[in-house]
Amino acid sequence: MQGAVRKRRRSRNGAVTGFRPGGQIEETHAATDVSAHAADATETQLVRLGDLEPGVSGTIRKLSCNGKLRRRLMDIGVVSGTPFTLERVAPLGDPLELKMTGFHLSLRKEEAGDIWVEVLGG
Repeated sequence: MQGAVRKRRRSRNGAVTGFRPGGQIEETHAATDVSAHAADATETQLVRLGDLEPGVSGTIRKLSCNGKLRRRLMDIGVVSGTPFTLERVAPLGDPLELKMTGFHLSLRKEEAGDIWVEVLGG
């Protein structure tokens, strides 16, 4: 195989370096401008469910609680990837009412603080 690249290696800046038979070095860049590439990527910021205002919609991304609370939340359908809408918050901020797929769920603010979500349209 004349001219075939035997080994390839990707450097930290995205360049691919290949060594051809006979000692020739070939280098190509995957992205010419790393900062422009990073600006195009969509960044998702996770926030605590307890910090949101009524009317906000989003998707549940992770639970930071453990033990019985985690098991109870997962059993009732609070799992990663579940869409929700924060319907209303009580006047003193506790509890919160969520509209989830097929049901409404009320949570204490302390419990909602253990749920990390990605807000849609934000």
